[in-house]
This record gives sequence, C-alpha cells and structure tokens, in this order.
Amino acid sequence: IDYASAVDMLRKQGLIIVSVNEAAVKSNVFSMSLGKKKVKTDDLVVFSRQLATMVDAGIPLVGALDILGEQIENKVFGEIISKIRSDVETGSSLSDALSKHKKVFSALFVNMVRAGESSGMLDEILDRLASYMEKTSNLQKKVGSALVYPAVVSAMAAGITLLLFLKVIPVFKDIFSGFGSELPKPTAILIAASDALQKYFPAVIVMIVVMAILISRYLKTERGKFQYDSLLLKMPVFG
Repeated sequence: IDYASAVDMLRKQGLIIVSVNEAAVKSNVFSMSLGKKKVKTDDLVVFSRQLATMVDAGIPLVGALDILGEQIENKVFGEIISKIRSDVETGSSLSDALSKHKKVFSALFVNMVRAGESSGMLDEILDRLASYMEKTSNLQKKVGSALVYPAVVSAMAAGITLLLFLKVIPVFKDIFSGFGSELPKPTAILIAASDALQKYFPAVIVMIVVMAILISRYLKTERGKFQYDSLLLKMPVFG
C-alpha cells in the first residue's frame, strides 16, 4: 500500500492522522537498486519546464504532477513524482514534498521553489531553474569531453610505465649484471624500484584500492566535500 492509499484508508475510518511514515523495503534492496536508472539533470530540466508551463496555464498542482508522473520516461523519477503528488495532495507544500528527496532535488532547487511559492512566481522560478540546470549540464558535458583526451593519455602513460617496471627493466637488469661494473645511481634506483614493485605488486594494488575507498568515503563527509571544493576553486583553470 502506498502513502496516498494509507491516508485515504485512515480517513475513511474516522481517524485523525498525526503522521504516516513509509516502511522501508528490506527484501533484496541491493539487486533492485542495480536495475534502477538514476535521475539525470536532463530529466529535471524537462520536469521543471513542463511543470512551469502547466502552472502558468492554470492547471492545479496536483493534476500537473499526476500528468508528469505518468508521462515521464524514467520510471524511478516517475515514482518520485507520484510520491510528491501524494504529499501535495495531503496538504504539503511543493517545496516540502521536494525536500524529502534530497538525492534528486538539491537544496538550491528546493529553496528556489519555496521562494517561488512565497512570491507567487512558481512558474517563473521553475523556468529559471530549468534554464540554469540546462546551462550547467552543457558546461559539465563540455568539461567532461575536454578531459577525455588527457585521461586517456594519462592512463596509457601509467600502463606503459607499469609494463616497463614489470617486464622491460628486469631484462636489462640481467644484461647489466653480466657487465660486472657498478651501475649509475639513477639506473640502480630504477632497478631497485622494479624489484620492489615485482615483489610487492599484489600488496601495492590492495593498498591503492583501500586508499581509493577511504578517500571516496572521506569526500562524502561534510569536511571532505568542503576541502575538495576548496581545492577545486583554487585550481588555475577549473576553479
């Protein structure tokens, strides 16, 4: 049973509703989440622009959300819109209903909608949000495209360097050992690094994976996000 059906059933029984909380589904959540599509910025742009048009045309908010929930191609987003419609239908403001889905609607989006509701300019605010997200999405795509070539070159350079240390340098080590003379210091350092990498290669891989996981988790914290964003702002080009 969904939120709206539960509220309707309780009202028919003559009960006063204080609060209704949806129970979390515990069965095979991991496998279900793998099949779900994420809500993309393009979905939010279409949603905001269509909702703005409907509000401007005088269509009631509940009816507009009902139409959008059925028409949206992204099924996950459609379910979220249906939940928002149920919350609005039971008396919640649109901004409060949106704030329950923080993974989809950012704080900026929610606060802008709240400002639009207070000023009576919801349609205009939604249209401005759509334009803003569209420009932001286009900029992100351009930056992503510009970073593809450096990323590929860096990955190839790292792979070639790893191949040299694991396969090529050991061959030259055997050749140099037959000379019987003392090797130059830079060459000796390279050979020592190659020996260490061959000996501890599995441990190095495990350490890199663990460090990547720890850094990823740290960047999800408030302090990590702040430090990461501060670093990005200080970068010459990307900042």
